[in-house]
Amino acid sequence: MRMLPLYFAFAMAAFNPVAVLADMVEMNQQDLSDATGQEGIAIELELRVNTTDSMGTPMTACTLGINAAGSTACRLAMQFANRGSFSSAQAGDEWTVWKGYYGTIRFPSIYLNAATNPSSASGMEDLGRFTNASGQVVSPYGKSVLQLTFPQDIEVWNLNITGISVEYGAAGYLNTVSTSTVANPASMGLKMAGTGINQPATLNVQGAVTVFGF
Repeated sequence: MRMLPLYFAFAMAAFNPVAVLADMVEMNQQDLSDATGQEGIAIELELRVNTTDSMGTPMTACTLGINAAGSTACRLAMQFANRGSFSSAQAGDEWTVWKGYYGTIRFPSIYLNAATNPSSASGMEDLGRFTNASGQVVSPYGKSVLQLTFPQDIEVWNLNITGISVEYGAAGYLNTVSTSTVANPASMGLKMAGTGINQPATLNVQGAVTVFGF
């Protein structure tokens, strides 16, 4: 394999205001061959949501009851632009609130690499998804991409949503039994955890995720 010459400059700053700059020197092929390394980046990521440790132990606020005073620290609220409430006076003050929301998600290993898109289409080709601001199709084939792979299972430690309810008011996501607008009861919830003691649920991701632009 032929490698292009690599040049480098070395600069040294002394304690006096004079800087010394060495001449640029060409590295020979043997020096380049002796250099070793590994392409890509490995990332270990842990996401804790209202938990105190890696095993998904909930904060105290998450154990008080979904509508108890002091429980609002363990909520996730969403408000949708096209959803008002039943009266025009409260229009837009409708919230979908996840109560008792906590858990830990751990990514033991994420590989981040550079790659290249295939040079031709697959059987799932849909060029309508690849258009610029003018609506013109821009071919994705052969483009450089950022590639993410997950060589190890994703771990879900005690992911919990105790209940989901709809609340009303400008700050309806803060409604509890102790506020002027009493919180509504929940309709359903979610629980993800391992079947063994101190074991996570796991998600296995096959293939790769690629990110690229035009």
